Amino acid sequence: MLRASSARGLLFTVCDRSNTRSLLVVMGALIVGKNGCAVGRSGIRWVEEGQAPIQGGLFPGTERLNRFRCQGVHVFVGQYEHSLDNKGRVVLPAPFRSYVAERGYVTQLDGCIGLWSAEGFKTVAERWKSELDDKTISAGVFRKLMGRVQEVKVDGAGRITLSKEMLEALDFESKVIVSGRFDRAEIWPLERYESEQTEEDDIEFNETVRRLGI
Repeated sequence: MLRASSARGLLFTVCDRSNTRSLLVVMGALIVGKNGCAVGRSGIRWVEEGQAPIQGGLFPGTERLNRFRCQGVHVFVGQYEHSLDNKGRVVLPAPFRSYVAERGYVTQLDGCIGLWSAEGFKTVAERWKSELDDKTISAGVFRKLMGRVQEVKVDGAGRITLSKEMLEALDFESKVIVSGRFDRAEIWPLERYESEQTEEDDIEFNETVRRLGI
């Protein structure tokens, strides 16, 4: 088992069929391989389970990567408050920018806008196509799902531009929350995001932390 070590971060567990790995995520940046292996990014120090943390920098990640020989998929974590300008542009958190450096994909979700990397969205689109092939959804629903997706690119200032139609449909104002949700990021209107946070969620979160021994 691998455990990442740092003074600050978010601990969570990644499981595959043969292993459970506890990972400490720092600055919202982590890559997890498709077969469950973990590859560190900036700010993460990796040590074998039971060993003391490595001092003074990163675990030698190149050798670790070569040993795993796995193809990484991006994991979005962290929560950030940003501003939306009058052209519909929002600055992405620095850890997320490299995930969508070439291109990303956004679509309207329930109360927010979802943002995927190109690799992440391919997985989502393939799942939609499988639902169509299995006749779980109709051709009309599939068409609507694909038609609502928009490609975005990060500009030189680290911003992506969101469509006016999407922003108006979700009542966006100037303040937004950009929140990681494992395989995607979510962009929320600040007031709606805060209204979604309930006391029951806080209680369940605290119980989960205790149950997992975090």
